[in-house]
Amino acid sequence: MDGDGVPDLVAIEDRGKRSCRYRLAVWTKRGLFAAPLQFPNCPFPPRVAGLAAIDREQGLEIVIRAGTGGVTELAGIWKVVGGSIAQFRLPDSTEGLLTFSGGPGHSSRLDCVSSEPGEVVWSFFHRERPPSKGEAAPYEVTRTFYRAVGGDLVFVRVERLDFERRSAIRVPEWREPQPFPSCMRVRA
Repeated sequence: MDGDGVPDLVAIEDRGKRSCRYRLAVWTKRGLFAAPLQFPNCPFPPRVAGLAAIDREQGLEIVIRAGTGGVTELAGIWKVVGGSIAQFRLPDSTEGLLTFSGGPGHSSRLDCVSSEPGEVVWSFFHRERPPSKGEAAPYEVTRTFYRAVGGDLVFVRVERLDFERRSAIRVPEWREPQPFPSCMRVRA
């Protein structure tokens, strides 16, 4: 994770199944670094999704699956910076989490933008309106782009695309496995 070429170890420790208190721990050759994980989605425990090359800096970022709802999952990004672990901050998000996964009427995906190193795309689709009798329901895909700058994901732009059918949705981030199919270097 720290980019020095020596293998590191990452784990999530819990303080007991009912405590809902978790800690992200990273062991590098420089020592143990730890940070509390504060998630509102207790009792679904967070888990390491893997290590991804998200920003333009040396080392890999830690991607945490931070919980789940009915059909939606949450992910957050952490990085070893100097002598500590820091979570990437997102605009308009108090918890710094992005959704991925979903159901038949709405869904979202997360990935790195291969043509723009250091850029992340979060895309969300939903039905624009209920289908009329005898027609397919149109879908709108909203793609929000962020750039990884220091410990922040900074808003870059939004694109909106329309598709007649869900099966017609073709955007690069709609691949599996989620999250971050193109830049996850190690999956847990």
